[in-house]
Order: sequence, then structure tokens, then C-alpha cells
Amino acid sequence: MSLRAIDFELFLCLEIITPVFDIIALASGTLQNHCINLSTAYNEVDRVMNALSNLRTEGQFSEVYKNATDGKGS
Repeated sequence: MSLRAIDFELFLCLEIITPVFDIIALASGTLQNHCINLSTAYNEVDRVMNALSNLRTEGQFSEVYKNATDGKGS
């Protein structure tokens, strides 16, 4: 495998995983709060699920793919 192909695969993986980690990091901080109630926890999990679902659209993937091919990063 050529170095250029490895670079592209790396950029693509980073472009895909970075927004996922951003969403999860926000939820993690909220869910670790010792004062959180069950309703707030459920709402936070729903928010995460909706945000991750929105990342799975064709338009979003096209943008991620374009950023990876341009080598721009997030």
C-alpha cells in the first residue's frame, strides 16, 4: 500500500471519528455529574443518539470525505 493511500485512510478515519468523540465527550461530562437526575441522563443519551444519527447522512459523509481528500482536517 502506498504512503499516499495510508495518508488518505488516516485522514478519513480522523474526519469520521473526531465529531463522534466531540459528541461523546460532552455527554460524558454531563453524565458524570454527581447531581444529575435520571430524566436529565435520559435526555442526554437521546441527544447523543440523535446527534450520531445526524452524522450518518449522505450529505455529512460527503463533507467528511471532501475534507479527507483535501487534507484539511476538522
